[in-house]
Amino acid sequence: MRMRLAYKLALLTLLVAGGAVVMLAWLASTNASRLLEQEALVRLKENVNQGSIAFERSFETVKGDLSLLKHTPALGGVIRAIQGGGYDDQLNETRTGWEHRLQEVFRTVMQQRSYYSQVRLIGLQEGGRELVRLDRVGGSIEVVPAERLQQKGQRPYLQQAAMLAEEAIYFSEVTLNRERGRIVVPWEPMLRLATPVFDPQSGAVFGVLVLNIHFDRFTRPLRQKVLEDSFYLLANGRGEYLIHPQSEKRFSFEIEEREESLLLDYPQMDLQAELEHWRERDELDHEHSSTRQLKGQGVGVTLRPFYFDPLHPERYLILGTVASSQVLEQQAAGFRQQLALLVLLVVIGVTIATALMVQWMTRPVRELTLAADRISQGDEVVRIDTSSGDEVGALARSFDTMLSHLQQSRRFAEQVITAAPVGMVVLQAGRIVVANPRFGELLGQWEVEDKVEHLLVAGQLAAEPLDLLLQGVRQRQPLEGVESASGNKILSFTLVQMGQRGNAPEEQAVNENSKEQLWLLLVDDVTEARQAAQALQRVSTEVAYQSGMSEMSTSVLHNIGNAINSIGERTHQLDEERQDLLEVAGLLQQRVEQAKSVMQKQGVAETEVQEMLEMFERTPEILRELNSEGLQENISEIRTGVAHIADIVRVQQTLAKDGAGAGGSFSENFNLLDAVEDAHSLLSTSLQKRSIVFVPQVEVGEIRMPRNPFVQMLGNLLKNAMEAIDANAAVSGSGLIRLRAEVDPEDANLFVIRLIDNGCGIKLGRLASIFRFGETNKQQGSGFGLHSVANFVQSNGGSIAVESEGAGRGSTFVVRLPR
Repeated sequence: MRMRLAYKLALLTLLVAGGAVVMLAWLASTNASRLLEQEALVRLKENVNQGSIAFERSFETVKGDLSLLKHTPALGGVIRAIQGGGYDDQLNETRTGWEHRLQEVFRTVMQQRSYYSQVRLIGLQEGGRELVRLDRVGGSIEVVPAERLQQKGQRPYLQQAAMLAEEAIYFSEVTLNRERGRIVVPWEPMLRLATPVFDPQSGAVFGVLVLNIHFDRFTRPLRQKVLEDSFYLLANGRGEYLIHPQSEKRFSFEIEEREESLLLDYPQMDLQAELEHWRERDELDHEHSSTRQLKGQGVGVTLRPFYFDPLHPERYLILGTVASSQVLEQQAAGFRQQLALLVLLVVIGVTIATALMVQWMTRPVRELTLAADRISQGDEVVRIDTSSGDEVGALARSFDTMLSHLQQSRRFAEQVITAAPVGMVVLQAGRIVVANPRFGELLGQWEVEDKVEHLLVAGQLAAEPLDLLLQGVRQRQPLEGVESASGNKILSFTLVQMGQRGNAPEEQAVNENSKEQLWLLLVDDVTEARQAAQALQRVSTEVAYQSGMSEMSTSVLHNIGNAINSIGERTHQLDEERQDLLEVAGLLQQRVEQAKSVMQKQGVAETEVQEMLEMFERTPEILRELNSEGLQENISEIRTGVAHIADIVRVQQTLAKDGAGAGGSFSENFNLLDAVEDAHSLLSTSLQKRSIVFVPQVEVGEIRMPRNPFVQMLGNLLKNAMEAIDANAAVSGSGLIRLRAEVDPEDANLFVIRLIDNGCGIKLGRLASIFRFGETNKQQGSGFGLHSVANFVQSNGGSIAVESEGAGRGSTFVVRLPR
């Protein structure tokens, strides 16, 4: 017998609710005490915060009263009258009159604040004598006569208050009032506030205004506030009690034989460290409190510091609340019982209500389910009651709309498939179910139930793609992007399982009554796309080739330019030496003419003839010296430069002819020092003109690599260092280039060249890009030389780096190459 849905839901609700009852009961018994304890601790903390806020307001009221008294006109009148010898010339009033007025002001304030026990004005003259004083005696306020006024000059509060700024306030500690060294009984806890009073004419301190606050009356609202299951306490910064329900614990620090404090009563809180931490703070912080549940003592405690004296942050009060844990446990037990009963009643009621509601609500759903079954069997003539305005009626109307959309989707899908630009064929067990005209155009005519394998074989596809397609069709394996030539076309095939890409309406129509899974084969003619891609690849290759040739040509021209510059320097020297030879020839011509004239004249001295003969004898020697010292050296350097250019051109021609790399067939063995000297000789004239000293230190012997490109690399580095020194005006005439070559200490197969100059340096942000093509650090630089150096080093399996501390600090180029 089948169970109805309503009964199933009711039974399920009962099981879930029963499980929830057991779980909630267990959770309640387990967590009730903890939750209530946490709630009680939160309540304790909130009580402390509220008490602290009220306490803070009371202190602000006292500060306001003190400021009011300080700025009352009567106080200024007393000061002027005393300074005027007993009379105030400004307002024509005597000192006695002003003192009476000030006494009335003091009386008014004391009447409004019952916790003010004394208000005094003390002058600094006459040993700190009291000038005006009002005391609260019992329930009355009395003016202390002049003969009873005392000198307070030695009192610490007077001395400290007199040194404060104008608006500053001195706060004393809370202590018991004493008369002649004895504690007054009953106890009178006192808090004293004092502020300096200034003479408005001279700006000097005139005296001190003092308020004595009866601390018990001041804290009466806090002490009388009734808290549920807890009580307030108040202690000083040392943890000694000022307020406590047990009166014997209060002010024990004033009585030698007793010692009572927070530290002794609640040792589990480790308050010593907390008090030290609070002493380092100087501001009110409602969040900075300490709340603990002391299970060993059966209480919960919350303490929070209250800072009232901005001049002495270490002088603070500790406000706290304490609650008993026994009350919490009793509340937890009652809470568990009430919670369990309430949950049980709620679950039973919900179960009964759910069963009735489900029975009523599922009746139209059952009717709608029967209608859906008929539609799924192909019966589209189904009538459902759509008159209901609830969700069932909306669902019935949606069914009618769905049927209409399904018919429209079928027609639309047929139109889309027919007009699709790609060939589409639906397969079942490898046989054609339906296909569009484009498929026939690409692979030939077809008939329903034809095997697609026959069409693929007849399509003259390549062997490998054909085998892959046949395997996918036979073994039901998805394929994507399989391409093959077919005659003069290139076809792309994709095989997917229908339903994997969204369950389209046309797939549902074909597969509606089928037990065999349907597959969709897509065929597309990609001939034009592949031809366009090949053309684009050819263009990209040509552009890359031309770009590389352009960069290589630029580097070669740069190296040739370096060599030509050296030849130009040598040619200029040859021209200068040629001019010297012409001058010598002219001088000889003059002497010959003089000799002829002497011979014609018989009166010439023998010494002159002798001088001319000696000069003629030295002429060949002078010419030889000029030829050997100047011409020969310059001609040799020119030959070296021309040979260097020829090598550059030869290497470039070879690269253009067969694509050999710089480190390929041109490698040879040569001495590193000889290569350094050749590179230096190309630039020696330019270095001498600039007074730049070149210091080579070569500790490496023979190496193997392309010699001429290696000399080009050294020349580019030397030329870069020379130009950097030119750009640094700070080292004009004292340029220095040092080259050091040594075997790499970390790898004996490598050698390291360090070229150090004191030129213009490189900005730190440009160190990483200095070797890029066209990148330069000098105004007249081309950006080709260092790029050429980097290309040579990398092509020979080496590495290059540059170090510089910034502009004007010189630079160091480090090259590592295999030996």
